[in-house]
Amino acid sequence: MKILVADDHEIIASGIRSFLTDKLGALEVKSAVNLAQLKQILAKEKFDILLQDIRFGNDDGRTFLSEIRKMHPDLLIVALSSHTDEFTVKSALAAGCSGYVSKSSPLEEILEAIQAITKGKQFVSKDIRDAMLTNLMNGESDKIKLTKRELEVLKAIQDELSTREIAEKLFLSEKTIEGYRSNLFLKFQVKNVAGLVKQAILQGYI
Repeated sequence: MKILVADDHEIIASGIRSFLTDKLGALEVKSAVNLAQLKQILAKEKFDILLQDIRFGNDDGRTFLSEIRKMHPDLLIVALSSHTDEFTVKSALAAGCSGYVSKSSPLEEILEAIQAITKGKQFVSKDIRDAMLTNLMNGESDKIKLTKRELEVLKAIQDELSTREIAEKLFLSEKTIEGYRSNLFLKFQVKNVAGLVKQAILQGYI
């Protein structure tokens, strides 16, 4: 079995590589730290499983996973993310992921995910499944979940602040703000700021 770990934090990718090699024995595990490197590696080698960080540097995995699935139809993909809201999970699965593992979960869940998807089953971390069930029971499953930071960025966008101005206001990097804005576009299913503000107002977020 050949596994490719795509995470822009090398220390995380290295930890997962070591864990999988130790647990699965005779196994080839490689890593990619950005989208260009990921595509380059996949173009040269065939892998069985891709462990893909959803927030992958400046890129969102959900924007390119469909393309990768088309080019490598036999590749099984497991999303890795610190984002555990229902919309992100469902959109990642819709983009072609067979599994979704929360980064706050024990590493053993990656093994469980690999075992499940190789048997043709779908896998989602237990804490995420529990949260989705709770939301369903409370009638909240269709409501878009925003983090505190995403709400702050959304309100700043409504106030017509630039990326640099928002970054200075929230004491964050411009790269981080771009990431939040990209996630907001995906959550509200819009392509530009005007559409984002319109949907946010219609749905009562601002």
